[in-house]
Amino acid sequence: MQISLCQSYFNSLKQELSIRAGVFNENKIIAAATDTALTGQSFSKTDIKQYKTYQLSDQIPDLTLFVEKCEDNDAQTEMIASIICASLLAIFKMNTENNDGEYFIKQIINEHAADIPTRARILKIENEAIRVIFVIRTAPKHTAEAIQVIQSLAVGSKDFLFENKSGELILVRTCKSEPSGAKLYGIAKEISEVLAEDAFEFASIGIGTVVNALEELVYSYKSALSALEIGEIFVNKNKIYAYNNLGISRLISSVPIRKCKDFLNEVLSQDVLDEIDNETLYTIQKFLDYDLNISLAARELYIHRNTLVYRLDRLQKQTGLDVRKFEDAMLFKIAILIHKYLSVTRR
Repeated sequence: MQISLCQSYFNSLKQELSIRAGVFNENKIIAAATDTALTGQSFSKTDIKQYKTYQLSDQIPDLTLFVEKCEDNDAQTEMIASIICASLLAIFKMNTENNDGEYFIKQIINEHAADIPTRARILKIENEAIRVIFVIRTAPKHTAEAIQVIQSLAVGSKDFLFENKSGELILVRTCKSEPSGAKLYGIAKEISEVLAEDAFEFASIGIGTVVNALEELVYSYKSALSALEIGEIFVNKNKIYAYNNLGISRLISSVPIRKCKDFLNEVLSQDVLDEIDNETLYTIQKFLDYDLNISLAARELYIHRNTLVYRLDRLQKQTGLDVRKFEDAMLFKIAILIHKYLSVTRR
């Protein structure tokens, strides 16, 4: 597409420009020029004496502009080159905006898009459809390979997959009907497992909220980012975090730091927290995971029921909280989450 745009532009310059100009690709082959006889030829080192070369931009690293030197007038050559560069970049940008759906979606999630319904109609993208964004973080060195793996696995004809400016991978998934949380988690889990099988470092995946229109995609994107940030602080079970499943953690992260500290000091002092060993914390977490059921938690921990009761009694003496009671269990869980939040954020 870039080459045909270049050639069309150079064709329009033939009558206006007395010197020759064109572009060559990364293999030094002339791809387009005012003199069409040059196309397909190699731009060799000897041509440097006759032409000056210019890199178009960082965004177009595979094309280099060459302009024939004006006789004894470097300033004129530079002026012509700068005009051609600016014109080509403007043409590429306009073409991208008008014809590239991926670019359009990027603009939406980065809040740079205008007149979304009209642009969507031009690009033949449904404005109103059920969509959800997955934000996938993996090692930067694996980004290109990860895109190929995910493309073959989870991308349909109405989906979009690309690397965003901040380095994460964005999967915009279009759904036929409102997806359940389990369905979305299953998609993320499949992506995660396949990436792991292909020897990538384990990916972290944030699942955003489900939205119904293109202009709402930014909310799905921001919620997926929040899910990653909040999940990586509070959740250690896996690296898949759904925004809608982080209720208490989301609430804590939105509370002012001062209020978090005040609450923690009221429920558990730092001295008390220091007395609680990791084994006890792990035991209580399992007890909470199994809905305060002593028998199920003991079985999961491979310990006798009486051993678990002993540990719960010891925690009650340390903290004054009996986590066998729902209200005390909730206070303890929230206090531990706040302590973890303050520790990770170093506030």
